[in-house]
Amino acid sequence: MAIELNCDNRTVFTSDNLPVLRGLNAGCVDLIYLDPPFGSCRDYAGKADSVGESFSFSDRWGKHPVSARSLDRIEKHCPKLANLLEIVPEMHSRPHQNYLAYMGVRLLEMHRVLHDRGSLYLHCDATASHYLKVVLDCIFGRNNFREEIVWNRQTGRVCSRRWGRVCDVILFYSKTSRYRFRPVLTDHHGKEYEQADDRGEWNAGQLHGPRLYGSPAEKVGSQHHAHWRGYSPFADGGRFWCVPSRDRYAQWIEANVIPGFCSMKSVLARLDALDEADMIVWQDLRNGIKRPMLKRYRMAYFDKRQLNCLFPTVALGSDFYGFPTQKPKQILRWIVEASSLPGNVVLDPFAGSGTTLVAAEELGRRWVGVDKEDFTELLGERLKDCESMFSADLEVIHRLEAPVKTVRDDGLPKGSRRVSAPVRRKRGRPRKVRLELAGAGKSSARNGSSAGHGLVAEAGRE
Repeated sequence: MAIELNCDNRTVFTSDNLPVLRGLNAGCVDLIYLDPPFGSCRDYAGKADSVGESFSFSDRWGKHPVSARSLDRIEKHCPKLANLLEIVPEMHSRPHQNYLAYMGVRLLEMHRVLHDRGSLYLHCDATASHYLKVVLDCIFGRNNFREEIVWNRQTGRVCSRRWGRVCDVILFYSKTSRYRFRPVLTDHHGKEYEQADDRGEWNAGQLHGPRLYGSPAEKVGSQHHAHWRGYSPFADGGRFWCVPSRDRYAQWIEANVIPGFCSMKSVLARLDALDEADMIVWQDLRNGIKRPMLKRYRMAYFDKRQLNCLFPTVALGSDFYGFPTQKPKQILRWIVEASSLPGNVVLDPFAGSGTTLVAAEELGRRWVGVDKEDFTELLGERLKDCESMFSADLEVIHRLEAPVKTVRDDGLPKGSRRVSAPVRRKRGRPRKVRLELAGAGKSSARNGSSAGHGLVAEAGRE
């Protein structure tokens, strides 16, 4: 049975997310995406002279001990996590224990408010991803771990003593094995097409490649390493011509640019045809040498493919508002589309600049956002595109106080209680039966009836 969300759609809470999570009904959220602090021991600030200039936060945990109430709740509801937190200071440090306890008590509440068919996506990086995965295993169960998504960021830190850090991790968990998921088809393959002509956007691709053993390129005098227009691929690193002949791009060329292209047997003939059709550009090399490059058009690769767990590089572009750690909207659209349905509730407890909420609005989902910073004005600006899309005024509700539960965690309305009614067994010994009442009030177990509710338990001999 679906539990109704006990706050309005398009609500933004400006407060700590823990009391908000505790005030939401159990099972009322279908999808949770969070991009929390990573425990990086750094301070973040918005880009100067941008809309997000005034936004900042500290990701330092030495002076943020978790309250005794939160630790007691962790020990009561997730003893495995409590045992893990005890050994963290020995493995890492006391500040890291504070960080994991901070995350653990909130993830416990997120598990509670998540629908049985719901999913959670936690965005992090190598600083804490392996620790947070163990925390999620304790709360959700390792059998409900679904995927580790790797997103190749557009920029990253370069270091001379290690590999450059250019990727983030998104941990995907479900509450049960009956989770919603629909594969996402996309035409975004991580390529940016910077050039354009009358045919459309294109990138320059190579016309040569490494040696293929056993191929005609191995034969002495083969056209695969012949000179053409003053260039020899063999002299350029011992490589060979790799001109499209029967692949998908060659078929596109034959259908749209050069009729009969795939039937041309000669490599040099195909090169001449491509050059005549203005599909070759020349790249300047050393010593005045020029290398031919093939124009590869975006429209030839416009077919949609199923997105996998390696998310391609996505540029922020005009959607960047200078907010620290802002993520591209396209990534959130993929996640919302895959793990929720129109009308479902999406929650972002670390809403930041509101990217998740904008993606949810564009895809027809209901949403709730929480953040310590008041970002309602920024969110209103970002939702203007949605208003023009749907030709409607989208009102964002701003709240400072946490919501109040309307149902108990066991699904009964607040104020109701369970009543036991005696029922006779065959041998005359009484047996108790639990009755779930729809509302509050005094009840009488006499004759198995509940006063004022019309509920009667038929008691008899088995």
